[in-house]
Amino acid sequence: MNARERFVAIMNFDYCDRTLNWEFGYWAGAVHRWYQEGLPKKVGLPKELQHTYIVRGPGLYWPAGMGTGGVNVYAPVGKDVHAAFNFDKGHRRIPLNTWIYPPFERKVLEENEETQIVRDEWGVTQRLSKDSTSPPGYIEWPVKNRKDWEKFKEERLQIRIKERLPVKWSQLVQEYRKRDYPLMLGGYPCGFYGGMRYLMGEVTLSTMFYDDPKLIKDIQKFLSNFWITLYSEVLAEVKPDWCLFWEDMAYKTGSLISPKHFREFLSPYYKKVTSFLKANEVNIIHVDSDGNVWELIPLWLEAGITGVYPMEVNAGMDIVKVRRSFPNLQILGGVDKMLLARGKKEIDKELTKIPYMIRKGGYIPYCDHAVPEDIPWKNFKYYRQELWKIIQSTPCGVSQ
Repeated sequence: MNARERFVAIMNFDYCDRTLNWEFGYWAGAVHRWYQEGLPKKVGLPKELQHTYIVRGPGLYWPAGMGTGGVNVYAPVGKDVHAAFNFDKGHRRIPLNTWIYPPFERKVLEENEETQIVRDEWGVTQRLSKDSTSPPGYIEWPVKNRKDWEKFKEERLQIRIKERLPVKWSQLVQEYRKRDYPLMLGGYPCGFYGGMRYLMGEVTLSTMFYDDPKLIKDIQKFLSNFWITLYSEVLAEVKPDWCLFWEDMAYKTGSLISPKHFREFLSPYYKKVTSFLKANEVNIIHVDSDGNVWELIPLWLEAGITGVYPMEVNAGMDIVKVRRSFPNLQILGGVDKMLLARGKKEIDKELTKIPYMIRKGGYIPYCDHAVPEDIPWKNFKYYRQELWKIIQSTPCGVSQ
């Protein structure tokens, strides 16, 4: 089976000889460290990518040039890590611009030896550390009221499909029709909470649920129609294997939105888009969210979502408990990246949950986010080698 066939079979809980051999990603600082500790260097990484910049594994879709702020603006593929473990082909994202166009002009508003205050291409003003050792500090967002929204919508959220697709779109369509890897539609920052965060910020969004609920619903209605229109153009030419909503709508102890507000301000719009997707035979629909998403999972399932990742262990996401509570939920990730620093004994203990998950089906194992730079190469190598032994010896979907 190729990677595409395997992905679809796993997500459908069908029998499969093994699950996919994927990893999520790594901090650039980790990869640079690994080169010093034994990772064969054939391709390398640009020197300017250090510390918390993300390097993609086959289970991560961010293409180069995506993201706001200084952390994830550039996400190259970790080709040397891929080669070291003979990973399966990863999934690809259809390069459709699903957010603002044209972008804002990036401007440096203030600067000192350590930081810059920048208004980025998405109109978000933030403080960035020059050495990339810390995440952005957000200062101002482009939408604060209805007047801002109407201006933003008119200037930045028009369809303009030919400009939102790559120049070589017709060539890509021909490639996609013969692909042997999973193909994804949507992704960062398409989400009914995540997208709104980049318009307003979490604080303004949270107060707007009370202060101007009509504006929130008008924005959500617009975004659902906007994404359906864009997706329709793509689906007329190629059928992806799955679709992704990016949300990041939880923190360590719980959701950033109440179930009541979820059902009022998000559910109707999720349902509109997920119904559209399923009517077009896109039946695998995932959400990417960090944090503790226990109370969000049943809400997403109600709204037509079929899978969730990366299942952050230190936020309370025990994948075995999740599988027992939600037997039909597709799950990716859930291996505690922090334990990799502690050595073989802790790694072995963490991996004991993987055979159960694989046998149940609907599961692809990898770390619960990008591997940080405090993980030695010998530990990461041991983890991947032991995980590969489990993957090779454990068929999928045999214990329903």
